[in-house]
Amino acid sequence: MPPLARRYLKTSFFLGALAILTGMHMASALHLQAGSMHRYYASAHTHLVLVGFFMMMWMALLLWKLPAAPAGSRYKPGLMVFVYWLLLATTLGRYLLESALGYFDPEPDALHQVTFLVASLQGVAIVIFLWNLWPRIDGPPAPGA
Repeated sequence: MPPLARRYLKTSFFLGALAILTGMHMASALHLQAGSMHRYYASAHTHLVLVGFFMMMWMALLLWKLPAAPAGSRYKPGLMVFVYWLLLATTLGRYLLESALGYFDPEPDALHQVTFLVASLQGVAIVIFLWNLWPRIDGPPAPGA
């Protein structure tokens, strides 16, 4: 497994563990009245599971198993490193911001705006990953085509 794919995979395990801990906190607040629970925890937990765990795991597998990009294609391995750091920063940022939002009364508009910006950048990171990966998905042209 290439080192970058291994980094994506190990990070997905870390974010999955953080999602499990967040889910346990939510369950204890709901069923044992231990701790606090607010509506933003559900979104923070969901994005840790879906983006942090599942999406980063799929990205690792795609980086590992897809054939190399054809010579002269637009694929840039260095861009995948940038996407890794952008996706990690935005996933953790979104988790922290959404976890913090419920503790403010009233909720500050600026915090909502920053959360939206971070969420948008998270989506941009996924789109860049797929756009950069596409030449590896297409593969080389068929012989005689």
